[in-house]
Amino acid sequence: GGPYWMLDVAQELQTRVIQTYIPGIPPKSLIMVGEASTYRAILTDPLTKKPEKIYRYFSRIYGGTTTMFTLNGAKWHAKRKTVAPAFSPRRIKRMKQVALDKTEAWIKLMAERTTEDEPSFDFDVTEEMVGIVLSALSETAFEYEMSEQEKDVFGKDIELVMTEFIRKTPVFPFRSLLGWFIPERRRAVAAAKSLNALSIKIMKEFRAKETTIEGTIIKLIMESDGAFPTDDEKGAQLLGLLIAGRDTTAHSIAFVLIELAKNPNEQTKLRESLSQISPENWATSEHLHRVLKEGMRLNPVGLSIRETGRDILTSKKELIPKGSLCVMHHLMLFRDPNVFSNPNAFAPSRWEEPTREMMSSFHPFSLGKQNCVGQSLARAEVYGIVARVCSEFELSMGEEGIVDHTLTTKPEGAAFESSKGLQRGTISFGWVNVIKTQARVLPPDLTLQIQEAPGKCNVKHSFSLSETAFEYEMSEQEKEKFGKDLKVALIEFVRKDPAIPFRGLLGWFLPERRRAVAAAKSLKAFAMKIMREYRANHHANNGNIIQLIMESDEAFPTDDEKAAQILGLLFGGRDTTAHSISFILIELAKNPIEQTKLRKSLSKLSPENRTMSPHLLRVIKEGMRLHPVGNSLRKTGRDIHTKNDEYLIPSGSICVCSFLLLFRNPDVFSPDPNSFVPSRWEDPTREMTDSFHPFTLGKKNCLGQSLARAEMFGIVARICSEFELSVEEDGYGGSLLDFEAGWMAFESSKGLKEAME
Repeated sequence: GGPYWMLDVAQELQTRVIQTYIPGIPPKSLIMVGEASTYRAILTDPLTKKPEKIYRYFSRIYGGTTTMFTLNGAKWHAKRKTVAPAFSPRRIKRMKQVALDKTEAWIKLMAERTTEDEPSFDFDVTEEMVGIVLSALSETAFEYEMSEQEKDVFGKDIELVMTEFIRKTPVFPFRSLLGWFIPERRRAVAAAKSLNALSIKIMKEFRAKETTIEGTIIKLIMESDGAFPTDDEKGAQLLGLLIAGRDTTAHSIAFVLIELAKNPNEQTKLRESLSQISPENWATSEHLHRVLKEGMRLNPVGLSIRETGRDILTSKKELIPKGSLCVMHHLMLFRDPNVFSNPNAFAPSRWEEPTREMMSSFHPFSLGKQNCVGQSLARAEVYGIVARVCSEFELSMGEEGIVDHTLTTKPEGAAFESSKGLQRGTISFGWVNVIKTQARVLPPDLTLQIQEAPGKCNVKHSFSLSETAFEYEMSEQEKEKFGKDLKVALIEFVRKDPAIPFRGLLGWFLPERRRAVAAAKSLKAFAMKIMREYRANHHANNGNIIQLIMESDEAFPTDDEKAAQILGLLFGGRDTTAHSISFILIELAKNPIEQTKLRKSLSKLSPENRTMSPHLLRVIKEGMRLHPVGNSLRKTGRDIHTKNDEYLIPSGSICVCSFLLLFRNPDVFSPDPNSFVPSRWEDPTREMTDSFHPFTLGKKNCLGQSLARAEMFGIVARICSEFELSVEEDGYGGSLLDFEAGWMAFESSKGLKEAME
């Protein structure tokens, strides 16, 4: 996975300098450089520059504004010179200490989550590492404390813009022209606006402060009207540094921890080395130095892209012409078998007496005048955080996961198990999905703020289905992974495959395709796990879904068919109900008068009878009419004539029965079919009732519609009786197989009790 295929190419061709092409019209020549002498010659040449044709794509993330990372020449030099003092030893010491304080708080939180009865648990360690690094960077460098919601949205926005503007647009240049016809493109544009709005907010809060800290990045940028003359340039540079400083450090830490988990002997050596030194001197540990060098050698997270300023000769006297576009491929460089013996193995001892060739080849932060400006901070944080985590936890691998690459190389889906390291107790944690899917199609995630207990709580998909229908209690990690795998698989196989049929043939050249195949395997493995647990534990004859499937060898003769049906029902029963509930809650939040009417109606009924409320029925009907989450796809078996014989739909036609067109027909639902008006269902016309079938019609209608209705009535009634909702920030929707409510933030206060008293 990831960029590792280049190692196989280099091995087959027996060279570390390879000419390839970027797909496009016309294709662009691209030279992959993975030998030390050529790497050094290109990067240290004063005529070498960053290729504007490539880095202009980065500018789209910043609203078209250039930054230090996208420029050459005098403007680049002025910006870098302005920012450089922020990375002096004194400033680094302060920033490192904040990162260590964040790490300490995280470790304390982990310890508080263990009990004698539950000594182990799962959590997303990569996400936590990214959180630590991002929190420390924003507070120390930008004098801004990011909320958990801001950090979450920031990460999702980065993935969207990187996937669209850096991965896809250079390969498919017409995407920019067709942008508004492509949902991913529209979401990426919205994400870029969201990122730039965050940088503007950071600047606004900085200007409002009475006192600021000397020498911080934001102070240097905000006070330099020469290097950063406009607010757009200031904001773009702040955003660029926030993006660059977040992923590279966190992903490097993650890879090092993975290698230690996979190599327990090396982990023990490191822990013993740390135990002999006081914590304030851990960074002096020679073994720690070797471990970090080896982890960053084996899994470098970045690469350098340059345009040669003169002709360059390789070690084999091959010519790289002036003006060539070159990728300084750290992975090929750091795993060169002519330099590093057994290059694919994690062997920190190789750094006890490194050869001259090893030292000459190893430059994880690049070389030359445009090397990484923040490398001293990155080193300090990696040293401090890895040492602290390894002193506290003993790590072992659960699930290795995959490696992905967009702007940086990053691990996804690796699961750890850990116990306390130098002292006490047992604790386990999982490590999955740093960056989510190709396109931002978010599940409904409604953030409610409760008056009595300030804080955030999330209304997420209900998985009671797995317990009642399949006799299986899903863990939080399984639920999260299920959702991510489902999204990746649907985007690839249902959205993209029909539109681009050659994707199946080109699959292993496409990172999204490889991730989707892995996700599909993961989903099937999960269904098989449910079946194994059923066979091991089932005793009661309760007629639930899994019992009926497992005991019917006629309808489902093989385990593959049983697993596929279980998985299909789990898909079908999860998203449609949850998304419908989400849309209804959103409409109630946007229409406080209707929300009050519903709450008063519910207050007149006992809790067990609230689902019988006529007003609740009208609200749910109207919510499902306004936002139907599905469509029906059918192939006609005979000729069909439309109304008044206006059109003929021939036999064999593929038809999408669009609920959205049907339910917003102005000839049927008036006045204003685009408005949320529950009262229209007080005395519905025959045309309305004939048109409204949210669970479709015919012999292949929704099998689980009665369950879906029961869950919607119960959950909407309960939430609206408890909370008074209002819209804090409007989000947007998307679609895979069904429509999703997208992202929207709510504010709420206690509802029924206070409102009725």
